[in-house]
Amino acid sequence: MRSKCLYYAKYYTTTLLIDYDNSVIRRIDRKVKEWASWNRLKSFLQQNEIKDGIDRLHRDIDAVMMKFSVRTFIASLWQYVLIQL
Repeated sequence: MRSKCLYYAKYYTTTLLIDYDNSVIRRIDRKVKEWASWNRLKSFLQQNEIKDGIDRLHRDIDAVMMKFSVRTFIASLWQYVLIQL
């Protein structure tokens, strides 16, 4: 029973993190490819859009890291509790 609970705690944490990470990574990839396809003049004229986009993507990465920290803490807490049973 305890090993099954440990498995589900690890699976839940890993699955949710991977799903969220993939969407952020796909969004980053899409935006970078879009910006890279622009010519120099358009890139120069759209500097503020690029800067704002990078700032948004940076916040998304920060959110992923925060969720990762919380989920790993919860998973290790569950493992500790289950080991104590």
